[in-house]
Amino acid sequence: MSSVKTIIFDFGNVLFDLDFKGCYQNFKNLLNIEWEDNDVPAIIQSANDRLERGEINEETFIWQFQQINNKANPRDILKAWNSLLVGFPKERFSLLESLRKDYQLVLLSNINSIHEAYIHQYFASNFNLLDFEERYFDFVFYSHHIGMRKPEERIYEHVTQSIGAHKEEILFIDDNEANILAAKKFGWQAVLHDPTSDIVFNVYKYLGL
Repeated sequence: MSSVKTIIFDFGNVLFDLDFKGCYQNFKNLLNIEWEDNDVPAIIQSANDRLERGEINEETFIWQFQQINNKANPRDILKAWNSLLVGFPKERFSLLESLRKDYQLVLLSNINSIHEAYIHQYFASNFNLLDFEERYFDFVFYSHHIGMRKPEERIYEHVTQSIGAHKEEILFIDDNEANILAAKKFGWQAVLHDPTSDIVFNVYKYLGL
């Protein structure tokens, strides 16, 4: 992929480690319901999609969980929601610094205001880092700020135009197959990342180096 000039990273499960199984178990316990890995309650999935587009506020989102169990405390709901976010291994900072010398780096994430705030607090508390996005990326696109989310075609168009890149010179790395297929259909180069394998050991392979 010698033509690559821009690398677009997904955030969760590519750069920032996630624990879906643990998060689902926490909600199963909190709400007293069955919540399987691939069977998120429809009311929650819909609310998540809307929160990720910035269409609803945090209070409305929390209220959806209380429709399932009205005894659930908002603080406990937030704690369970944030339990999805595991951490950012420090060697990935060095990876981004190295890559940015040769490539334009972009962060493109389906994310929400609750997780964004938690991540900022995490970087500040664990690394005394207050400017993660600005320090390591040329552009950052969070779904709840731009009102669209992957794998909607319009988000790939928006990002391409905003960063001033040619489609064929973009490499997109994501852990979600639907997002990858949509990116390829749009014209980006794209690679499906396995979250069980560290991005540090794979990114140069993805680049064909």
